[in-house]
Amino acid sequence: MKHLIVVAHPLIDSVTMKLAHSYALELETLGYTWAMHDLYRQGFDPVLGQNELEPSAESPSDVRAAQAAVSGCNALCVVYPLWWASMPAAS
Repeated sequence: MKHLIVVAHPLIDSVTMKLAHSYALELETLGYTWAMHDLYRQGFDPVLGQNELEPSAESPSDVRAAQAAVSGCNALCVVYPLWWASMPAAS
């Protein structure tokens, strides 16, 4: 079974990052394969550009790669921090 771990936190030594890595280590112990997408270290830009809204627009390569990773996994785990009891929101 292939797991995809998507994690987002600006600090590499945060509890969020440690949780994602602990999850990955447990998956290895159980004999599962996994891949991790660390959105901060990948420089992922979550802002949707106007050109991406065009029907004929091709998705950026990083978006296509992320879509392929999600399509190719059997389990998806998203790990993100809770600030003030909620997920981060855009201002």
